[in-house]
Amino acid sequence: MKKVNKLSFTDKHFYIGLDVHKKQWTVCISDNQLMIENYTMNPSPQELKKHLDKRYPGATFHSTYWSMY
Repeated sequence: MKKVNKLSFTDKHFYIGLDVHKKQWTVCISDNQLMIENYTMNPSPQELKKHLDKRYPGATFHSTYWSMY
C-alpha cells in the first residue's frame, strides 16, 4: 500500500489582501512571488479562517486591508 503524506505549509508565509464590503469580501492570497488565489466570499472572519486552515494547513498568514479604489 502506498503511503500518502499529509500536506503541510509549516514555515511558509502567505499574504492576504482584503477588500471588504458589507455584502462580500474580495480575498487575494499570495506568497513572496506569486498570486495564489483571488476570490470573493461572504463577509465572515470565521469562514475565511476555515478556508485558510483547510487549504494551507500550518502556514503563517499576514493580512492587510486592500482597496481597488
